[in-house]
Amino acid sequence: MPQTPILPIAYYGNIAYWLQVIQHKHIQFEHFEFFEKQSNRNSTSILSSHGLIKLSIPLAERGNKTLTKDIAIDYKTDWITQHQRSIVTCYQSAPYFEFYWNDYLQVYAQKPIYLHQLNTLLFNTLLRHLKLNEGITASPTTQFEVAFPNLRDKKQYNTVANQPNYYQVFTPEQGFTPNCSILDILFNKGPESYWYFEDYLKFEQNIKL
Repeated sequence: MPQTPILPIAYYGNIAYWLQVIQHKHIQFEHFEFFEKQSNRNSTSILSSHGLIKLSIPLAERGNKTLTKDIAIDYKTDWITQHQRSIVTCYQSAPYFEFYWNDYLQVYAQKPIYLHQLNTLLFNTLLRHLKLNEGITASPTTQFEVAFPNLRDKKQYNTVANQPNYYQVFTPEQGFTPNCSILDILFNKGPESYWYFEDYLKFEQNIKL
């Protein structure tokens, strides 16, 4: 019986992260780990005219050993407007931006208290947009688990190998930039995003043979 991998619940997640998601029918999101700073749990990188820029969600004050499920979002600063403006600036000219963006605005408008709530809403929206909502399911862990595959380590999401090029908004100026936020491929390839990942995984499998 296939084992269920445990992943962090990411803020959008990049290509390396979604490659892990797509390879499994069911995943678990870790809720009972001690929250890891400077990871994809509260940040994502989008592609601007000056290269990758990092968007980070400010978090409420917490102790050193606060569980992921108890991490609250800090709304004292208007980070939502900042993130929205950055995403619009980077992707408003992408072919499929207008088809999807309103759904993410609706998620932000809910202003969830906890980080895992926001990330779960975004994840489910992405599943739907990527046409994966009928093939992949996710559930939170109910206790801290040491399991395999353990996909919580942030280092494994820093790079990707052999990622096929696709046309990005700033390709004419910068060439191809790999491992961007999942938003980059969604806004640029739209309905073809699913097939892009399918072809990518098949290519990776052929290399390993």
